[in-house]
Parts: sequence; C-alpha cells; structure tokens
Amino acid sequence: MTSSSYLRFPHVHGDLVTFVAEDDVWIAPLSGGRAWRVSSLQLPARNPRFTPDGKRLVWTVVQGTSPEVVSAEVDGGGYRQLTYFGHATTRVKGFTARGEVVVTSAFRQAESRHTYAYRLPVDGGWAEELPLG
Repeated sequence: MTSSSYLRFPHVHGDLVTFVAEDDVWIAPLSGGRAWRVSSLQLPARNPRFTPDGKRLVWTVVQGTSPEVVSAEVDGGGYRQLTYFGHATTRVKGFTARGEVVVTSAFRQAESRHTYAYRLPVDGGWAEELPLG
C-alpha cells in the first residue's frame, strides 16, 4: 500500500489498528510497520471493527446498492457474509456483552427511516431483533 492512500474508519484493538483504504479492509501494528490486507472483494468497505476478543473483524461491504455485514479472522483466511438483508440502511454498530454483532437495518420495514437493531453470531447464524427503541 502506498503512503498516499486515504485511510478511513480506523478502529483500535490492543496493538493493532484496522482501517479502510482502496475500498479494502487492512490491519497494521500501532507501533508502525507494514499493513496487511484482510479483504480483496473489490467492493466498498465501511466501518471495520475488531470483535471484543480481537480474533475477528466485522465490517459492512456494499454490494450493488445494498450494504451487507461480513466477518473474517484477523490471522487470515476467507470472509463470511453474515447478513442477507438487501437493504441500504444496514450497518455494523458494535457488539453485545456476549460478543454478538449488533447491526441496524430497516429490512422488513415499510419505511427506510424505521431502522431496528439486531444481534447475530460473529461466525454466522440467524439475526435476532433486539427489544430497543
């Protein structure tokens, strides 16, 4: 990665930082050194977040007009798509105390302005609507 890249959406966990550059998710040591690319999906990525245990990354990737949530292990390997909402309002927001991903979206809603929070396992599974708002 060249030094002229624009780094966006940084998130720190321990001695690592994750960020988006060139529409991909990267990880680098906070102390400096070489960054490594986690994703190469050739799709715009947003808001990468380390899981609370620091073993995985979760982020939003825009496929066409619909953002979806994906995850990958920090140490490498492929990614896994966690949502199939197909709605433009889908976003990663954080994690529950148990380490589940918190996502907001207006999928299954009549109006896009009515977003709801959902939790889902970081390694995949069914989304459960949270009793919020």
